[in-house]
Amino acid sequence: MLMNPLDSGTTNRRGSRSLIPLLILVVGGGLWVWGSISKRNLDQSLAVSFERAAQSVCDRTPMPEEIIWLIPSLKSDFIKAITPWCIDGGLETGRLAALTTQGDMEGTSGQASHTVTISADGKPVFVLRIRSTSADAITVVGWSTP
Repeated sequence: MLMNPLDSGTTNRRGSRSLIPLLILVVGGGLWVWGSISKRNLDQSLAVSFERAAQSVCDRTPMPEEIIWLIPSLKSDFIKAITPWCIDGGLETGRLAALTTQGDMEGTSGQASHTVTISADGKPVFVLRIRSTSADAITVVGWSTP
């Protein structure tokens, strides 16, 4: 019986071909995990920025630089909504909290990438519609009351 010289190489090629789908799954899974961690970190950064913004309203200090108010009245409306929750020129720790969710509010233009709900003593008082892909540039595109 004669042995085909291609048979010996075929076995090695089949082995390496079977590793390619596994490699694709591992790399794809790693990218998915990295992306979800990155999104969660962005959500947390946005919430912290707006908690700092609320604190700056009560302290009468400049707002965080990363927040860009698309329309000036958005900033003044935010200040008006937060001011009643200030105590003696400051903000009681834990009194105001921000919760970030991905996506725009239903029935809106769809321009926002996130919504940030500001709650006081556990009750929602103000909802901001923001557009952001980075914690360094947060654009407020609208707001509503809950």
